[in-house]
Amino acid sequence: MSLEWIGVVFMLLGAGLLWSAPERLLSLQIVACVFAGSAAFSLPALGGATVAPGFAVLLLLALCVLKFGHLHSMFEAMAPRQPGFPLLLLVVWGFVSAAVLPRLFGGEVDVVSMNRASVVLGAVPVETLAPGSGNITQSVYAAGELVVFAVALVFLRLEGGLERAGRAMLWLAGLNLIAAVVDLGGYYSGLGNLLEPLQTANFAFMPEAAFGNVKRINGTFPEASAFAGFTLPLMAFCYVLWRERCWPRLSGPLALGSLLALLLATSSAGYGGLGVYAALVLVISFCEGWRPGGHTHLWHYLGLGLAAALVIGAILALLPAVREQAWDIIENTLLYKSSSSSAIERGEWNQISWQAFLDTWGLGAGMGSARASSLPMVLVSNVGLPGSLLFLAFLARVLLAKLPAGIDATQRALVIAARHGVLAALIIASLVASVFDLGVMFYLLCAIACCPALLYVPRRTPQARPVMASDGVFA
Repeated sequence: MSLEWIGVVFMLLGAGLLWSAPERLLSLQIVACVFAGSAAFSLPALGGATVAPGFAVLLLLALCVLKFGHLHSMFEAMAPRQPGFPLLLLVVWGFVSAAVLPRLFGGEVDVVSMNRASVVLGAVPVETLAPGSGNITQSVYAAGELVVFAVALVFLRLEGGLERAGRAMLWLAGLNLIAAVVDLGGYYSGLGNLLEPLQTANFAFMPEAAFGNVKRINGTFPEASAFAGFTLPLMAFCYVLWRERCWPRLSGPLALGSLLALLLATSSAGYGGLGVYAALVLVISFCEGWRPGGHTHLWHYLGLGLAAALVIGAILALLPAVREQAWDIIENTLLYKSSSSSAIERGEWNQISWQAFLDTWGLGAGMGSARASSLPMVLVSNVGLPGSLLFLAFLARVLLAKLPAGIDATQRALVIAARHGVLAALIIASLVASVFDLGVMFYLLCAIACCPALLYVPRRTPQARPVMASDGVFA
């Protein structure tokens, strides 16, 4: 294992916070998520795998939990009746599946390779199932994300913890936009890839990708689809905060900036995810309006949609050059995307993954054994039906818990915003995710989304359970 320069920076920052303001360590981890394309550590023994700063900072958070005696609180988040319990079972099953299933079904099932050494010039081959480095790395990532979720809940339960996390998410959105501006600025000024010093992870970066004269925004990420998958949840988070009038002077501009960055990224996954997310929130709002005592934002959404349509229509009508470029982007990213070589290849990945699920009797090929191009296909091909059901149980506990009546307006807005962020991340992952690892930010959003379930846990007294608010879980 070797420590990279950005790992040194974050370790020093984390050590300083551990000494002076340990309650702010979670904010550092949240901000570190924007450096997902950077390497804090390199692991040559695992095929050159790299550890992102978000995971590196986790070591300091865990040390802080041990130092201040909060280990019990961390395990409490994974207790049988708590949101983390299905995730704990999923990780255990993931380790068992990674160790057993590639050997049980080895030589009998075809999978899309997860072996880094097998990838040649960007081509991912189909191989016969066998144990590989992917079983180790994906299992370790899954265990690390379980710890991220549990440790985050410890910090969120501290006084002011939820508010600190919310402000850190806004910082994260702001840094993501700054990276997008720097990316565009370097390209159009002729200075090249100004973010190259940060792009040190073992990924194939495509900083010069463009549609005609339009630069595809990568930011700190390897490609535009990864940037879009990171930006859409942040846009949803910031937008809901603005809608709920929570820190509107920051959340509103950040939501608008994230939306513009998402549109300029020219990612088909980003466009598809944005469309599905918009349609889904309309359906949710409509359903909330019909529920007794429910509150709907339907007219708010329709008003924003009409305003956006008028602005876009005026721009396209007044600027023919923009209209032609926009139509070219729509053709390449949406209309003809299904006939592109990458879409055909990814469709084949999903077919092979589904066949692997059938050939393993629904057990899957083992965590980290198979690559796909959709989160559902990743789940069924890797951890099978047992793991898929556990993941759905985890999501249900995160997204569907009612809000306690004692929660204040700011905390309520942060929780609802986080649930929208989780929903947006799942939509993008369902379109393009190739591995089980959904990233540190996803599990941080999950922790914020279900934090009140632990903030208002009744003590072991004969008192009744706390009264729950009547508002919907996404209202």
